[in-house]
Amino acid sequence: IGPVIEGDEPVVTQYGTYRLRIQLPPDRIYAVTGQNFSQSQRLYIDGKLMGSIGAPGNSEENTVPGSKNYYYIFFSEKSEIELVFQCANFNYAGGNPNKSLHIGEYQVIESLNVRRMFGNFVLLGVLLADTLFYLGMYLLFRERREFLCFAAICFVEMGYSFFSGDRPILDFIPGLSWHFVVTADN
Repeated sequence: IGPVIEGDEPVVTQYGTYRLRIQLPPDRIYAVTGQNFSQSQRLYIDGKLMGSIGAPGNSEENTVPGSKNYYYIFFSEKSEIELVFQCANFNYAGGNPNKSLHIGEYQVIESLNVRRMFGNFVLLGVLLADTLFYLGMYLLFRERREFLCFAAICFVEMGYSFFSGDRPILDFIPGLSWHFVVTADN
């Protein structure tokens, strides 16, 4: 999934396993959330499969790319947890393991997700309101084509915002095809 140095030459690796051991206070409810847009992966927490995005493999033939935002809740009785990511990226040159990964107590992560989604909804709502406003202005003043242009620009920006950044479209329709999401973003 990134360059590995073997001798003097970097070698590009397109699949791998990341293991992360984290010290946390025991007997609490935790959550892990993140965004994965460019590769397939599986997430295990303390050996338990929490979920997958696509199907990672060790070749292009047995790897299925996927796209979604993920959010998993778990209880830990221990003071150390182990996160294991199995990742593969044979389909997207700009791929990386995660756009972001957050782990913490459930309430904190839930608050983070709510703020992220609220910001996306506000942005999309403002763009929708602008689109409708300028479309209405064009209907009232048909000779002023700039209103139609502004409505179109706002509508296109709203569509782009659905498929870029946090990709809120994945919150609305989590099962969207990876190929559709990547094509729409490009």
